[in-house]
Amino acid sequence: TPEIKEKQAFAIEAKECCKKYCKDREDVFLVFEQEKEDHYGRLLAHVYALNPEDESTSVLVNAAEVALGFARYYHPGEKDLSTKELLMDCQRVARDEKRGQWADIEEAVACTITFHGKCYHDAACDNLKKTKRPIHTTVGEALDKGLSPCRDCMT
Repeated sequence: TPEIKEKQAFAIEAKECCKKYCKDREDVFLVFEQEKEDHYGRLLAHVYALNPEDESTSVLVNAAEVALGFARYYHPGEKDLSTKELLMDCQRVARDEKRGQWADIEEAVACTITFHGKCYHDAACDNLKKTKRPIHTTVGEALDKGLSPCRDCMT
């Protein structure tokens, strides 16, 4: 989800969505994969809660955030998440319907990725200086691969 401290777009909406499903609820539970924290020490978990609109079903809160366009698929670890395809499908729908943060994304814009990278970059990004085999693509194609925008050049 976007960072509140950095005042990123849709951070407040993401927080409110999470509160809708989780605040003051006893039916919230976390499911962990191999990596329980990212390199910043933040908890990495799948968050499940009973659906407030139909308590006979549960909701993967992470997927709800992505489907509404308040979050992007992102995983800092080496191995793919078990929910990668579900989250990527939610992101594709949100992108297609221009929800939330996808409303102004120009998917045809050129960008560059590295062979092993997890981000897409503007061609002039300093992070690409040591790249031996840059791959030129579009923002849409990079997103289809589950890549995230570079924090330095694609803000």
